[in-house]
Amino acid sequence: MASMPSTDQPTTAQSLIELTRKGPIHIVLIGLAVLWMVPTLGLAVTSFRSRGDISSSGWWTTISGQRSAESKTLELAVNAPGTVISVDASDSPLLIDSIDGYPAPSIGSVEVIEVRSELLVPDIREALDIPGIGQITVDANGGHSFERSSSFDGYFIVESVRYLGRTAFVDYRLTGKEQVTGLVEVEDVNDDKRIPRTGSLTVAEDGSTSFEARSAFIGTFTPTNVDGEGRILAADLEKRPIPVEYAIERAGGVLVSAAAGDTVVIPLAGILSVSEDGAYGFTAADNFIEGVVHSRVSALNPVLTLDNYRGVLQREDLPPPGFGENFINSIIVTLPSTLLPILLAAAAAYAFAWLQFPFRDTIYLVIIGLLVIPLQTTWVPVLGFLNAIGLNGEFAGIWLTHTSYGLPFSIFLLYSFFRDLPRDIFEAARIDGAGEGFIFFRIVIPLSTPAIAALAIFQFVWVWNDLMNALIFLDRDKAPLTIGIRNLLGQYGNEWNLLAAGAFVTMIVPLLVFLFFQRYFVRGLTAGAVKG
Repeated sequence: MASMPSTDQPTTAQSLIELTRKGPIHIVLIGLAVLWMVPTLGLAVTSFRSRGDISSSGWWTTISGQRSAESKTLELAVNAPGTVISVDASDSPLLIDSIDGYPAPSIGSVEVIEVRSELLVPDIREALDIPGIGQITVDANGGHSFERSSSFDGYFIVESVRYLGRTAFVDYRLTGKEQVTGLVEVEDVNDDKRIPRTGSLTVAEDGSTSFEARSAFIGTFTPTNVDGEGRILAADLEKRPIPVEYAIERAGGVLVSAAAGDTVVIPLAGILSVSEDGAYGFTAADNFIEGVVHSRVSALNPVLTLDNYRGVLQREDLPPPGFGENFINSIIVTLPSTLLPILLAAAAAYAFAWLQFPFRDTIYLVIIGLLVIPLQTTWVPVLGFLNAIGLNGEFAGIWLTHTSYGLPFSIFLLYSFFRDLPRDIFEAARIDGAGEGFIFFRIVIPLSTPAIAALAIFQFVWVWNDLMNALIFLDRDKAPLTIGIRNLLGQYGNEWNLLAAGAFVTMIVPLLVFLFFQRYFVRGLTAGAVKG
């Protein structure tokens, strides 16, 4: 006779049915875990990124290992020929300013935008050859002529000419050439249309264009959608508004660019060097009498850095106390504010659950009714009470406040758990002569550890993350982390890198508490779910 399959082992079909039945629950749990973990991971990664990285890209881009550059236009003043400017990236005000308060580990590049100075011309009507730029000649009437070198792609602008004996000084501006293409729509013929930083454009009825440059505009403006006679194409002229495509060539582009490790010569100015370790050097030329060099420094920010945490823990411009003292204050506030309500609530819950006294149920209902009272309505009378007893602004005052606010929920949670404990245990203990104190501390508390641990986690996290009560009932020198984080935002509310680091420091303690007590937390939440 063939043996029958064992009923103890589930068949494949039964296993699939069981897996299918539990599938939605698993998916929901995984989804909740992802919803919690992704923002937490993002905050953790963000706390190690610079503000430039945060503003330019998402935290997930750190996987690529790319670096983002912040740049700032700077001015190097030269007051004598041969002036040497040497800057180190580690403590340079130049670079610290370039990334808004934090030194960059290295310089990516330096672009020279413009040079302004006085140029010594040998004599009247004698051409001065400027290598790489061209030739300039000054006449006796103060005028000048300039012949551009074929290799120079920029503008040499003479501001004024002064004389000293038979020698001329030319006040000049040397700048790169900026090329722009665009499209502007003129509402109708004979209407003016302003071109930003350039001038205004007018289209006549016959399609011809006229351009009036701004006084500060140096360059050329050329419509590009014109026919051979310089008129807007007929198809474009029939449209309303009339589209005009244009090309602009104006002063304002990059004159010289130097990457890390390069040494370049700035015409009419001097030698610029950018070392790979972040040093920035400039040496003025002998004929660079007095003037300025406008440059743009790009500072590379690391993908991950500890500067945020150093800024949080060591920053000296924060209102007192510092962030480290805020952390200690949070510990001082949270531990007593967690232990006191749990101890009092456990005793009260035991009394309501297992002791007989007058008006027991009425008192219990009144306490539970306190759960529906908004905390905001109690701040003024509680503050008056603390002022009356001299505890306002003190740690003892906020301990009392958190204890009173946490008692209703704590009593409600523990009462429900204590009521489910077996009655036989209490009867046997009383028959053996045990008093209520012995029963409470030696029987009820050990059996209720999961529920008490779950309540402790709730109370700890609520007190640790509390802001309003700390603002109202504590002096400034006793401020906890929640107030310290608010101070990290800075004057303009843009210190997001410091805020992320401070927030993650604040999260560490609740995370550790939850991880250490998670098994009690789960047991406390599921206690009483299965009977029998």
